[in-house]
Amino acid sequence: MTIATAKPRRRTVDPIEALWGDLFKPVHNHSYNVSPAFNILEWDDKFEIDLAVPGFEKSDFIIKLEDDHLLIELNKEEEKTEGVKVRRRGFNFGNFKKRFHLSDDIDQTSVKATYESGILKVELQKKEEAKKPEPRSIEIL
Repeated sequence: MTIATAKPRRRTVDPIEALWGDLFKPVHNHSYNVSPAFNILEWDDKFEIDLAVPGFEKSDFIIKLEDDHLLIELNKEEEKTEGVKVRRRGFNFGNFKKRFHLSDDIDQTSVKATYESGILKVELQKKEEAKKPEPRSIEIL
């Protein structure tokens, strides 16, 4: 005996309708705590941490050295425009805290930071004893 089951109908969706339908779904007002993308680069004499955080001012960031950690914070209140409703939020860096453990090789007295074109760069110099010596030739006696 065979039991026949109905195959589900394949629903055809108009791509434009799908786009507009998603566009106007209500948005929940969540508090986002997002961690930005970052790169850590190393040279013989230093490290560099680059964070992708576009759309902010230098004054929005707090950078601290605490014990053996580098702490990078952003605390920015969302700007609200009267009469505007957010229908969909694809990005928001309202606040974040990023903590990096620093090795003993880092000279914590020479940390520098710059912010340009949406990239926060933190430069961490290595201590002299941690730097690789320059290659040199050894004379045979």
